[in-house]
Amino acid sequence: MRGRASYASLSPEDQVRFDHVYHRLLTTVETWHFQVLETSDPGPYRDEELRNIGEVIRRYCQYPGVIEYWRSWDGMFKVETRQLFVENVHGA
Repeated sequence: MRGRASYASLSPEDQVRFDHVYHRLLTTVETWHFQVLETSDPGPYRDEELRNIGEVIRRYCQYPGVIEYWRSWDGMFKVETRQLFVENVHGA
């Protein structure tokens, strides 16, 4: 996907497309994270789900362009989500 290398290099139209994809991904991750924390008892299942969430963030959000995007939109996400992103993305 264009924009992973540099969000700023995208045209305004392409930024909207990129925003749509990554906003949807990050809100899904945020919802998943909240669901695990609120509905799962501490233990192996919860630990595995939290590891999986971290892995999704690392795989999809490590790119410079995604980090640029994140910095411009991170205020739209819960504190817990912002912390999760920082913990899993080098340079965030």
